[in-house]
Formats: sequence, structure tokens, C-alpha cells
Amino acid sequence: MYGRGIHSLRRSACLSFYFIGSWPPYNLYFYVFLIAFAVFYSYLLVRRLELMKMEAIRISEHDSLTGILNRRAFLRTAQYLLMLNERTNIPLVFIYADLDNFKAVNDQFGHEYG
Repeated sequence: MYGRGIHSLRRSACLSFYFIGSWPPYNLYFYVFLIAFAVFYSYLLVRRLELMKMEAIRISEHDSLTGILNRRAFLRTAQYLLMLNERTNIPLVFIYADLDNFKAVNDQFGHEYG
């Protein structure tokens, strides 16, 4: 019984030699591990890129001094809410404040006061 197992193993090894053309330098487990590691590392890279993208979007939509949403974020949110209003007919109220010549207030009293 032990001898048959070795012969079938040699036969499968000969078949792989026939299809590949040369003996594989590493064990099959090494290649499985290598592929699993490559998939996991790819996942980590994609996850890191997504986190960096979300951080870049957050930085671009928030005012660095006050932390409130800026005009770009307001317009994006307003567009979403208008589309939602078309589907559900919920009442909407938009408030947008634009202060003219606010730079003069910041220059005179400083950014902490403005």
C-alpha cells in the first residue's frame, strides 16, 4: 500500500513536469502563501488609498480655521437634497451666508476674532 502511494506521487510529479517543462523550484505551499500574501498586501494598499482619498475630501470640504463645511460641501449637499426632494417631496430649507469684505475684519481684529 505504501508503494502505490509513492508511484502515484511520482506519476503526478511526472505529469506536472510534463506540463510545466521543468521541475518547480518551490513547493506548492510556497506559491499559495505568496499569492495569499500578495492579495492581502493589495487589500492593505487599496484600503490606505481609500483612507487617503476620504481625508483629502474632508480637507477640501471643511474650513481649516473654523472646521465648518465650506461652499463646495454646501453645494454638493444641496444637490443631493434637491434630488432627494424630487423623489420624496420632503420640505427643504437652505441657509447660506456670504459675508462681503470679511477680509477687512480679519485684518483689523485678527483671525481669532473673525
